[in-house]
Amino acid sequence: MSRSIVSRSLIAFCFLLVLWPSPGRTPGKRYLNENAVRARAGLLMLTAVAVVIVLLQIENPRFLIYTVAPVAGWDMLSGAIFGLTPFAPYGIAGTLLAWGKAPEWKPAGPKRFAWTLGFFMVCICVVMGALRLRIGTVAVC
Repeated sequence: MSRSIVSRSLIAFCFLLVLWPSPGRTPGKRYLNENAVRARAGLLMLTAVAVVIVLLQIENPRFLIYTVAPVAGWDMLSGAIFGLTPFAPYGIAGTLLAWGKAPEWKPAGPKRFAWTLGFFMVCICVVMGALRLRIGTVAVC
């Protein structure tokens, strides 16, 4: 009984350490699990669709600037800097969704560049939302 508790605790403790980008076969390059990246992208797409629906339905959707935008922006920025985990909330959720599948390692460089662009798009959406440019915000998001 105590052995299973120790092993569970060890798995929980190592969770964040195991999920860092894997060092690849090429020295100095990093790789990410493509399955986790795709799961994260799906979660972000669901969030974007929900935001667009809210923008089109609600008269004053300024609460999105204070709730969804910081989470999405932080996820994009931390994903670009650190990778999928341990600081990106959608990255952790995507990694958990892809936990059972065998990892497919792909280079991290193009994904990090795309996440940097995503961070700037979130910033543009926040500025347009603060200026109450609803159509521009829907077009960018």
